[in-house]
Amino acid sequence: MTEEEEEAYNKWLKNFGRCLSEYRKKKGLTQREAAQLADLNKRFYTDIEYGCRPITTRTMFIICSRLEMPIPYEQVIGVICE
Repeated sequence: MTEEEEEAYNKWLKNFGRCLSEYRKKKGLTQREAAQLADLNKRFYTDIEYGCRPITTRTMFIICSRLEMPIPYEQVIGVICE
């Protein structure tokens, strides 16, 4: 990964974590409750919210699905494949 890509990825992680945190709070969940819903260790989940834990698309999908968030890229894939 180039330095620019690494920087963009880290920014994306932080933005995803911020959005995840805001969504969780709107739903009235604690980090522990959200982690339990997603079957994740609380520390691992917290690191994701702080944007300091790289995650796989599988983990992202599970978190979004279990917290009833929109699934990232679901609509984009449809547009790309048309």
